[in-house]
Amino acid sequence: MRKLIESKIRYLRKDMQGLIEQKNNLLDPEVIRISQELDMVLNQYNIYLMNKDFKGD
Repeated sequence: MRKLIESKIRYLRKDMQGLIEQKNNLLDPEVIRISQELDMVLNQYNIYLMNKDFKGD
C-alpha cells in the first residue's frame, strides 16, 4: 500500500510540475485539479502513516 501511494505522489508531482511549466499559470484549472488530487493523496498517505505508527507496525 505504501509503495502504491508513494508512486502516485511522485506521478502527480511530476504531472503538476510539467503543467505549471507548460501553462505558466498556477491558477489554470488543470493545475488546480492536479494540486487538489495531490492534496488528497498526501492526506491519505499521512493517515496511512499515522495508523501504521499507532498500530506499531
